[in-house]
Amino acid sequence: MKSLNRGLAVLTVLVLAGAGLTLLRAQDTPVVGATTASAVPVWGPAKLPPPAVAASAGSRTGMVQLSSGGRERTAIVLTPRTSGRVPLVVVLHGRNTTPAQELVRTGFTDLAENGTAVLAYPAGIGRSWNARTGCCSIAAKQKVDDVAFLQALIPAIEKHAPVDPSRVYLVGYSNGGRLALTAACALPGIAGVATYGTAQPARCPTGRPPVPVLIGYGSADPHAAPGHVPDGATTGPATAADWRSVEGCASTPSTTTVGPATVKEWTSCRGAGRVALVRWDGLTHRWPGAGVVPPKATGRALMWNFLTGTKMTP
Repeated sequence: MKSLNRGLAVLTVLVLAGAGLTLLRAQDTPVVGATTASAVPVWGPAKLPPPAVAASAGSRTGMVQLSSGGRERTAIVLTPRTSGRVPLVVVLHGRNTTPAQELVRTGFTDLAENGTAVLAYPAGIGRSWNARTGCCSIAAKQKVDDVAFLQALIPAIEKHAPVDPSRVYLVGYSNGGRLALTAACALPGIAGVATYGTAQPARCPTGRPPVPVLIGYGSADPHAAPGHVPDGATTGPATAADWRSVEGCASTPSTTTVGPATVKEWTSCRGAGRVALVRWDGLTHRWPGAGVVPPKATGRALMWNFLTGTKMTP
């Protein structure tokens, strides 16, 4: 149900509260505390700074707000103008980065603009995520339950956007990559995961259905590259090896070179499992985006091809 308030379109949501009905309004400013009791999401227009506004101009841009773990949480959502069901790509920002910055840097917005996918850019607490690995962030120190946040966010988006629930993908950079890997083990229904610049062992329960997982890193990345991480720390290749063990993959991969990226992919795995290890030569802890690497070798291009099962070509 829509109404007008001072010339702005306002989305109204009816929330069942006890025996009565409460009317919640989502305007261009957050509705603080509105969802604490019911955890029903509130939707409204998002005010993005440039260049994020330009990057999302071809799709409907909104903001969803919900309560999770006693905290008000938000996410930017880009919805394509399509009548069909499309995948949902949840992009998890790196530490000390905002969703709007990641929206521009990662380069996935064309998927919403051309009707290919719904995109979501959640916001972490203190510009960070608690990936349950004890690593290096405000959210971890405060023991924020970010897995529960994603668990609430995904179905909330599915109710308001044309999402195919069988194709929900997680993409993460750095600290966001850690959360993506953790959530892939903890949440049901995740159809694929792709990360860059992160490394951690898989922590999956026995019997979890296998999902496609891509681990990406730069050859000079101090957080994931062999020879650059501190002694005893997990590397990108070690993370991929751990996932191959979890997914029951055969030992011989296919190898494809796409510009500076070397893609090794294991497809003979248990069930629908697949594992890819992508190394970008010369790259540090910098997202492999447009202008950094050739178009076919960007993180967006290789990750989307992997998640959708498209053959990677040089």
